[in-house]
Amino acid sequence: MSELATDLAAVFMGFGIFQANSAFSFHQFTEGTTVGWRSSSRGYLSAPSLLFALAIFVVLTDADPKVAERHLNADLVGRYRRALKHAHSFFERIQAMKSL
Repeated sequence: MSELATDLAAVFMGFGIFQANSAFSFHQFTEGTTVGWRSSSRGYLSAPSLLFALAIFVVLTDADPKVAERHLNADLVGRYRRALKHAHSFFERIQAMKSL
């Protein structure tokens, strides 16, 4: 459980974009007559979970959501926008977190 908290803490320290961009990688390769693919994941939270945490961070800190969007990998932007909409549906709860 502390591993998940570590990933969340990093998002809330401002490293969410870096984490989301590196959470999953996929590479196709050709080496001579061999064709294949390779994938890997980093961290404990999935890319969608990291994007939702990033969206909550953006709403919580009143940051410009477009700034984060500009720095995300292109394949993550759509999921980030959906996560942002979802985070806004919890706006009252997020505002309560601000008072803590």
